[in-house]
Amino acid sequence: NYLIIKNLEFLTKGKIQQLDIDKINELEINIPSLNIQENVLSYINNNNAIIEKNELQIKNLINTKNNLIASLIAELPTKKISEICTISDKSTEKNTIMILKNSNSAGTVDLTTNDKDESSNIYYLTNIRGYDKECLYNILKFYEDNLKKMANITNTIKLGLNKLETFEVPILDDNNKNILLSYLK
Repeated sequence: NYLIIKNLEFLTKGKIQQLDIDKINELEINIPSLNIQENVLSYINNNNAIIEKNELQIKNLINTKNNLIASLIAELPTKKISEICTISDKSTEKNTIMILKNSNSAGTVDLTTNDKDESSNIYYLTNIRGYDKECLYNILKFYEDNLKKMANITNTIKLGLNKLETFEVPILDDNNKNILLSYLK
């Protein structure tokens, strides 16, 4: 494709510049020796093997992290999210926790990037009380699949405010908060 575009004037004929098959057949392409091709292929295969090994290690580490978090929070008492924060359709600061409420991505947890944000498609968790924002964000990311399932209960994919308000998250004392944060580093 690159060679055709580079040599477009030479390879076309007529006023509307249609490709000329005879000229395309005359096009010379430098092909490296078989030895060089084999070396390049070997290099690519080695890199692919390293990438696959690293991806497997990352997957295993994520599973280990998730198992550690699950074991940490499994026996902890919980609170409704509405008892921890205000759920709003506006954000007044950067890095506010947000949860998408409509569309195929309903239940997705993220952080805002703007100082002020407003959307009818997003719940913003503001005025967080008695809970570390970083911990709450990571707990909600941990439960993101559960939030997405809650949004997919009906034909219209929407995470209802009443469902989000009653969603329960574990209560973390300082010790458990520090343990959780150490798992996330």
